[in-house]
Formats: sequence, C-alpha cells, structure tokens
Amino acid sequence: MLQPHKIPNVCFAKFGLRSQINIFFPCFSRDAQVLSLSQDDLAYLYNNAILPAVAHILPDQCAHWPPSYQAAMRLYRDNNSRLHLGSIDIPAEHVSAFGVFLCYKLKDPPRLQKPFFMIQLRGPK
Repeated sequence: MLQPHKIPNVCFAKFGLRSQINIFFPCFSRDAQVLSLSQDDLAYLYNNAILPAVAHILPDQCAHWPPSYQAAMRLYRDNNSRLHLGSIDIPAEHVSAFGVFLCYKLKDPPRLQKPFFMIQLRGPK
C-alpha cells in the first residue's frame, strides 16, 4: 500500500494559520511509483472540475475566478515568471457540496478518478 505522501496530490484549500486540505489521486500511482501531476493534469483539474464546481455550487462567485487554467497562470506570474498564487475562499457551508461535485466531475481521464481529500491540522510553531 502506498503511503499518502507518495500519492500525487494538490493542495485544495487552506484554513486557519497552518492547516490545509489536499486532494489525492490514487489511480495515478502505479506499481508503487511516485508520479507527479503534469501541467495538463492541473489544467484539466481546474478547467473541467474546479470551474464547473464553482459555476454549479457558487454561481454568484464565478466572476472572481480566472476563466481558465492558462488565464490563472498568466494572472499569477510576475515579470520574472515566478508564481505568486492567490486564493479565493469557498464559504464553509459550501465546502462539502463543492468537494462532492468536484469528485463527480473527475471521471476522465482515468488517472484522476476516485480522488479523496485529506485534512492536515497543524498546531502553532
């Protein structure tokens, strides 16, 4: 069995000072090899799962989200091509529905199927 830190994942949400939620893609890992998500995978995740989830669960917030993964990458890169990522809050009462809809949208490609979430709670330094 793979250890969670060896399963390809992406930080999905942050809360508090040092806590986060990651989305894991267990179908991506084969034969105990650690594989990482490509830019195409991240673009698919954003364009085909996250944006539709926003449109369905939070339609009044669509205008606050970049319209595509490529637009987000242009928005968050400085003149030296370094990323300065921003964040958009999902209201707490909608997080569960957002996660369910996101998983529903991740049917293809097969390596992104059956995702799961892990909440990491960390105390003060």
